[in-house]
Amino acid sequence: MLLEKEHVIEKASEADADFDANDILKYFLGSIKKGKRRVFVALLIGTLLGVAFYFFKKPIYSSQMMGYSETLKKEIVFNIIEDLQRLIDQSDYEQLRKFLNLSEKSVKSIVALKAQPAIEKSIYETEESSIFIIEAKVDDLTVLDSLSDAIGYYVDNNKYVKIRLEREKGSILNSIDKMQIEITDLEKLKVDMREALSKNTYRTNLFLSDIGYSSSKIVELYEKENALKTKLEFLYDIKILSDFVKFKKKKEPRLLVSVLGFQALSLFVLFVFWFFGRIKNTWDQL
Repeated sequence: MLLEKEHVIEKASEADADFDANDILKYFLGSIKKGKRRVFVALLIGTLLGVAFYFFKKPIYSSQMMGYSETLKKEIVFNIIEDLQRLIDQSDYEQLRKFLNLSEKSVKSIVALKAQPAIEKSIYETEESSIFIIEAKVDDLTVLDSLSDAIGYYVDNNKYVKIRLEREKGSILNSIDKMQIEITDLEKLKVDMREALSKNTYRTNLFLSDIGYSSSKIVELYEKENALKTKLEFLYDIKILSDFVKFKKKKEPRLLVSVLGFQALSLFVLFVFWFFGRIKNTWDQL
């Protein structure tokens, strides 16, 4: 009997809870119907504020540059660009000015910098997989004229990058020295073989093939040496495949986003006033 009573009480409590929730919902919807004019006014104010924000907010433009480095992995470039973004977020324009070798006005015009791979996934380490994209958001298009050179300057003068590049430079110079020694030895060997051939010391076809092999090996070494010298010449450069383009269409703000955002804000403010108004009325009635 006691259990049945508890069950009835529990059901009654649940019914009261359902009734309270439904009652609150009906009351809320009724308030909205009564306050149609207020909602309309709030939406109108939000629309006007959104349009005003769109036209008077300083426009932000977006552009991308594409490049790669034969020495630096793209992940290192990403980390370097992230450091610049942290300085932008902290409004540390003094360090930005020094790192990028730009004027204070120019660095203040940079809103955001982001680096990302041109090819998201690649199982092979190829030249294409090393290509990266740097996206810049600025509020002054003239900054884009010198921004790619500024990023290259920053990378070249980064202390840790310098250490890495100096090691790579030493390795390349060492390889070039060894190639030059081998080329000199092969050239001397060719001369000795030709002298021996002219004196009829050797007459076999094998000996002639040795001279041909030496000549082709020398050509191969010269080609490798020139390739290393070219790599050494551009060792400190980020090679630009496509530079920043000054697109005049602004990236931000967007008209629709601005209007919807301010409309939502206006409705939220209206709801806050309505909510505190109901609390005040309830308090006065107590």
